[in-house]
Amino acid sequence: MSRPHTKPTRTAQLGVAALAAMAIVSSSNTALAWDDHSIYARPALVDLPEISQFPLVEVESLEVFLSAEEEGLAKLLSDNEAWALATVPAYPPLPQDLVLMAGGDRDTLRTRFLEALRMAPDIKLALYTKAPLGAEPLADGGLPWAEVTTLHDPGALGDAVLIPTPEGTRVAPLDVVTSAADEPDYGFDLGIWTDNDTAWGPRYGMGDQPFGDPTKEYSSQAPMHMGLYHEAGIVYTLASFLERTYPELRVHQFQTLARYAFETGHDYWGWRFTGWALHYVQDQAMPYHTQVLPGVSVARMLWINTLSMVGISGPVDNAVRLVSNRHIGMEHYVREVFEATLEQADHPFRAALADTTIDAHYGTFDDTYTRHTVALEAVSRAKGLDRALERYVPELLVSDPAYIMDETEKDINVYERVLDADATAVASLEPTFTELLGSFGAHSRVFVRTLRAGLPVPAPLPEPVPMEQIEELPLDAQPSDAAAGELL
Repeated sequence: MSRPHTKPTRTAQLGVAALAAMAIVSSSNTALAWDDHSIYARPALVDLPEISQFPLVEVESLEVFLSAEEEGLAKLLSDNEAWALATVPAYPPLPQDLVLMAGGDRDTLRTRFLEALRMAPDIKLALYTKAPLGAEPLADGGLPWAEVTTLHDPGALGDAVLIPTPEGTRVAPLDVVTSAADEPDYGFDLGIWTDNDTAWGPRYGMGDQPFGDPTKEYSSQAPMHMGLYHEAGIVYTLASFLERTYPELRVHQFQTLARYAFETGHDYWGWRFTGWALHYVQDQAMPYHTQVLPGVSVARMLWINTLSMVGISGPVDNAVRLVSNRHIGMEHYVREVFEATLEQADHPFRAALADTTIDAHYGTFDDTYTRHTVALEAVSRAKGLDRALERYVPELLVSDPAYIMDETEKDINVYERVLDADATAVASLEPTFTELLGSFGAHSRVFVRTLRAGLPVPAPLPEPVPMEQIEELPLDAQPSDAAAGELL
């Protein structure tokens, strides 16, 4: 729950608020937590029995699922609202007119469902899967990005191959869950705040965007994906808006929807909701999503904030730029290593994601796990990650505040730059990243195991019966009317 605060001076409050907002917006506008969750989720989950031993599932549209389960979903979402009010700090109650009511207009059911979850109602939710990294493009190019995201620049999400899966298609649960693990970055949480200039933002009752630039499209999702749970007390005192971060809410919403879908026989949506929930869990395994300024001590944060308040903004600007460059730079590096080592199934990064030996250390997933296990662990590693990047990545990229990652140079490959500068640095960086990726994999498996606990594995779907060609009989061999009746 929210902690009590003494009221700071208005000047100090605005100073730290500006510092925190600048730090967060500089990263959340230009970078994702893990670039593409599906790339890392696949090796983490491919051998998990709960997924690998589950039969193929039949694709169905969201509208089919909602129409079949409207009454039960209304009760589930009501229970989730009670949970959020009792559990999530600074949670704003859902406006009464957004409560999902059973028996409403079926034509608006999809919109009413999304609004009851306070998700952007214009999201695409296409029926598709993402091919594994390195897959050959489809002959027809596959599904275009504009079919799966509302972002104005869908190209920023990468060049993955998107495979259409029409209703009735049978797909592997691994493909469903790993594809869905990246999907919340395609627009789920855009424009949901009062000051985002959307038709739904003022209706959702979430208040103004707590940090970041509300006029920038991608920035508006940051408070739903970043868990700033473990800042120093003085930071919350001066910037209490930092408590308005809600990944726990999204995890609980989609976790309960997944279990409900499994229990009611909608296995496709069970796995898709599982992937959605996993996204927010995995976001908290990223140190740059769990601290305002990783690598910057509280004392230094307050000092440079004080300088900013008296008109000396250079130290603040520099600190924010360096954190932003390191955040984006590390995402580049991990993705580029995966791309460069596609043929190495036993590469240490992939091995770390698949390593199950640490899973038992974490136990089972509960309502405190996102905050007190995943995010807390990431915070404990923030300083080490920051120092490793500072030491082993070329100074220009991560230690020069005049350099702006992805703007000063286009199409930069951080991995290649590290190799060119010092080939031994790759080995030196490896323990830092294998530790992070190991936790990403372990937390993902703990979540899926816990969600699936106690649920039966369904029998494989029956094979479709092919239409057999009926051989035409000669006229003199046609059955009599009586015989035909017996056949019928």
